[in-house]
Amino acid sequence: MTPHEVLNIQPGASPEDIKQAYRKMAAQWHPDICKHPMAERMMKLVNQAYDILTGKYVPPKPVVRPRPQPAMVYYTYNTTTAGSNYY
Repeated sequence: MTPHEVLNIQPGASPEDIKQAYRKMAAQWHPDICKHPMAERMMKLVNQAYDILTGKYVPPKPVVRPRPQPAMVYYTYNTTTAGSNYY
């Protein structure tokens, strides 16, 4: 769903039209007003659509996790025990 579809506006809408559509959808889907189970999710979509269309949306940065280091194996040569070279 595009931001224009969420706010029910045409792609070439003016900033005033975007603001008016946002207020209309916010009044319709606000969780304090609407008791629909999906009201909170729809309100988040409406807010995100408005932010995208007004240029305020900043996409989240991807989470970069460090690569795990391979386990280091240390071998010690035993000179005192007969028959066992590694322990």
